[in-house]
Amino acid sequence: MMKFITYLKFLFTSTNQYGIHSPFIYHFTTQCLYAKPRPRRNKAHAILLKSMGYFNVKTIWLQEENEDLKTQLLKKYPKIMFQKEPYDLVFLDDPGNIGLSNWTMPQEKIHNNTILMVNAIYQNAASKNQWANIKTSHAARVTIDLFHLGIVFFRREQARQHFKIRL
Repeated sequence: MMKFITYLKFLFTSTNQYGIHSPFIYHFTTQCLYAKPRPRRNKAHAILLKSMGYFNVKTIWLQEENEDLKTQLLKKYPKIMFQKEPYDLVFLDDPGNIGLSNWTMPQEKIHNNTILMVNAIYQNAASKNQWANIKTSHAARVTIDLFHLGIVFFRREQARQHFKIRL
């Protein structure tokens, strides 16, 4: 019941592509997030797969060995490299296992265009607090709250912004 109420609050405070005033985020939203096919089962994994193609990701760091996800990634992107630095994309599938409030990625392992994706940011109160800590961290420049998934961009040339986008 609590998650339903949280989702309703999210819907009332979020926007679609027409409320986005950043060209970078607008293009990402319209050409990637809203592009077909729409996610059916696991929205976070579907967004991950679409985003990898959109941003031309070559290297990815997965939080833990998730063989199903790894198989999906290799099937769609056979040249993808796992755990090779610097990472183009960091995907945290189960943020509760690592205590995101203390999570940092060393600067030598990421670059200006690295993307951090955090699954299940509204799973429980601890997840919400951890997401809030990530949004306010110094390195996070642009954050996108999709309810099922949080996305962080470290682009230094980008103005600090936070978006709530409904899919």
